[in-house]
Amino acid sequence: GLAFNTAYWWLSDFGQSFSRPFWWGVANWAAFSGLNAWLLSSIREIGLQDLQFAAFLSFKNSIPLLGSLFRFAPAPKEHVSWFQGYYDGLEQHPATVDWLIGLGVAQNIFGGVLLFLFLLALRNRFRLK
Repeated sequence: GLAFNTAYWWLSDFGQSFSRPFWWGVANWAAFSGLNAWLLSSIREIGLQDLQFAAFLSFKNSIPLLGSLFRFAPAPKEHVSWFQGYYDGLEQHPATVDWLIGLGVAQNIFGGVLLFLFLLALRNRFRLK
């Protein structure tokens, strides 16, 4: 119980802080961007497009359900975005794709917790008395 209370305090000041979940979310995005880029560097020399892909993938995984919105967005027939084209190019490295998916799941769960804590702070701030 003490560990959960400590984490609750660190992440959100017991549901009273807006800034703590926000800054933890920024740190979450930055850390997972770095991990994604590190994974990509294991299969080839990393360049600007690799860094952009890692950052965009991390942003997409940081906010729950955001990835689903991108998946169902309408696109012209026969159009493939640069993100999807890059991701399709990774199919020849299935272990890397599996690790990217696993990291994305962990990041999505942590992002969901942070979103909940941010919304809890909003509720606590604007609660009618």
